[in-house]
Parts: sequence; structure tokens; C-alpha cells
Amino acid sequence: MRHKLLLSGILLSFIVICVACDRTKTEKSDLSSVADNKESKISLPEGLAIIENTEEFISVTEDQTFQFNTDHQFYLSNDMDFAEGEDSYYYLQNKMYLYVFDKETQLFHILCNKPDCHHKYIPEEEITCNAILPAASGLVYYNHFLYTLLKEYSDDGKAEILCLYKISLDGAERNKVCELAKCFYSENVTEQINDETFSIWYIQHKGYLYYIYNFGTYGRSETFYNNGSNILYRIPIDGNEKPECITLLQKDGECALMYLKGIGSYVYYIQSDNSGMGDLYRLNTESMKIEKIPVTNIASEDYIVVGNTVIYKKKYDDNEFYQYHIDENTEDLYICADNETDYKVLYPEYDGKNVYIRKALPYNDYTLWKYDVVDENGQVTAQFQNYRNQNENMEFLSSLGGNTDFYFFLNLSGFLFYVDKNQLNGAELQLLEYKRSK
Repeated sequence: MRHKLLLSGILLSFIVICVACDRTKTEKSDLSSVADNKESKISLPEGLAIIENTEEFISVTEDQTFQFNTDHQFYLSNDMDFAEGEDSYYYLQNKMYLYVFDKETQLFHILCNKPDCHHKYIPEEEITCNAILPAASGLVYYNHFLYTLLKEYSDDGKAEILCLYKISLDGAERNKVCELAKCFYSENVTEQINDETFSIWYIQHKGYLYYIYNFGTYGRSETFYNNGSNILYRIPIDGNEKPECITLLQKDGECALMYLKGIGSYVYYIQSDNSGMGDLYRLNTESMKIEKIPVTNIASEDYIVVGNTVIYKKKYDDNEFYQYHIDENTEDLYICADNETDYKVLYPEYDGKNVYIRKALPYNDYTLWKYDVVDENGQVTAQFQNYRNQNENMEFLSSLGGNTDFYFFLNLSGFLFYVDKNQLNGAELQLLEYKRSK
């Protein structure tokens, strides 16, 4: 299932504990002071008000069209290590090395132009390469800069601190914006940090970083919110205000299955259980109230938002996609994907122009994918795939999505490939490998 791959892609090996989250300027929650208190001793934030009656939803007044420099790049993968700039795409390889793909020249190279630089990370040595971001977590674009999360250590060596960094598009400048979160070991929290004990998920939307993480709780009820875990926050991306609590994840949920999407004046998310099924909500960033969309128990990783319509699956193994029209408060069948022989229908994607229905062959652990291209009238107009033939020795870790021009893929060796969407004409396209600059 796709969310298992996602979890492995975003789990990190460092310790964090959240800074105090306060919903108001005067009402503070002391989540960062003690890591080993049980829930009865932790002062939890309340989160924002939730509106469940659709007739009480508050209309937004701001422009809802996509703003490239400020809005969440919803068309890219949930794996977080990929971002688009005006002239290039940026890719964080292996949580360490920053690469760039020039849209015009279609050259792919490491983001460092220092002469005689070997672009290698050597522990204990000073980092001089512009492209090296050791133990980085994710990558987002905002207003002509890149942002990522890096870890640092406290002065006493007892805690690791998750810091937000701002990076110039040529990689030459990087500056710490703020300390986002801080964590340490404790009696009730795991004493071994590994890929099973920490996960984080975040997006940038309209100048705010929305994030949620889980540190060492293993989903246990009595420690579910320790260290500020499993709480959705937001903070201005310039770091000039304290984090604000949006909502608390329900006790049986997983933070990596919230699937945040910033669309216009809204931030959508799923309150999912650990099976990946859940209810859909959205934060109205103008009213700062949460609206519960009357779409319940849907597959959390299988939804997209097109305008004011939500497209989703009711079961992971289903090939029927439904659409809910928020303004009209109506639901109907969107499309029944053609369940071709040997293919399994997975989930929908959207790039701002077309919807893509992704299918998978059972070979190589479902890493051979075919895509139906669906136009605004719900008609399949083309197909493309991420393999040249089914017997090719090419295993892919994930699809990274892309804008209306490109669709990107990541293989298990950490290399990127793309399909040119401008050539979609109904034929199955060959996979194109990046050209590399010397």
C-alpha cells in the first residue's frame, strides 16, 4: 500500500520535541518541558473550532487561483523531497544532496558550482559544498527560496533540535530561520531512534509551514501526545511568531496519513485511523475555523481536490472514484477506472489541468505504473507509463508528480526520470532519463 512506501520515505533518525504550542497569545501549553509525563500530566492545546454543518461554512473572499510563489505545490509527491522553482526543479537525494533540473536546458546536476568541489560529505569535517544538507528532512519552495529542516544539537548534548533553514536557489546561501522543535529521550519514550520511531510531515502554503510529527510514542494511548507528537501546527515561514495549534490527531491515527493539501484559502487533511481510512476536514485560513467535509471513511491517500470538488475512493481496492461538490453538497460517481488485465487501480493525481488515474502491475512490488489521463469532462484522453517493457530491470521507489509539462519518477538507486507531458497523444510513451551536466 502506498502509505507504507511514504512512511519509509519520510521517517528520520533524530529526536525532536515540539516548542510550546499556544492557540492564543496568553494560553500556553508546556509540551516541551517534560518528555516522560503521561497524558494526565500534559497540558494539551485545544485546537481550532470545528464546523460540522455545511450551511455554516464561511465563504472565502480571496483569489482562489494557484499562486506559484506562495502556494503549496499540490501536484508534487507526498514524499516531500522535491520542489519546483520558476526555472528549475530541485531534488533532495538521499536526505543529503541537493540536485537541480533546468527546465529550459533539461540538464540535471548537483547544486554546487564551486571549482574543484568533490561534493562529498565527510563526517566531522566542515561542510563547504553548497549542495550538501546532512540529515535534511523535506524540501519546499516559497517566494524564490527553498526551505528544509535540518537537525542540530543542544549545548548540553541532551537534545536534538529540528531547525528550519532558508536556502537560495543557487545553493550559495543558507540561513537558519528558527528552531522548530526540540526532543530528548525519556522513560516513556523510546530509547532507540530509528526508522520506526520518528516521522514528520509538512507542507508550505501561503507563507506558513504546516507540520505534524510523531516521536517515539508507537501510537500508545497513554503517551500519544508526548513531546508534542501527533498535533498539527503551523508557523510563519519567516519564523517571527510562535507555532499555533490547528488540531490534535485522533488517538488511533498516524500523522503521516493526514495527507495535507493547500488549495486556495484552505488546507485539507484527513483524520485517519491506522488502517488509512478517515474523514476529510479543511482549515479555512481566512476565518481560522475548521470545516468538516461530509465525506467520511475514505481512503486517506486516494483523494485530490479540483477547485471546490473532492475526488476520492471509498475503498483502497476499489476502481470507482467518487466526487463530492462542496458548494452543492452533492456526491456522484466521477469515473470507474478501466481495470485492465493484471493492473491494480491505485489512486488519482492532479496537476492543475488533468486528473491522472494511476495503475500498477504486480511485478516488482507494484513499481511498474501506468497512468490514464482524464480531461475536465471525465474522459480518458491518453496514457503513459514508467517503464519501457515489463521485463526491464528498473525498480521505482515512488512517483514524484510534476506540473503540466513533466511527470517525474524516482528509482531505487536515487536517480530521477521524467515523461514529457507535452507529448501525451494517446500513445504509451518511453521513459526519458535525465541528461547530466559535466
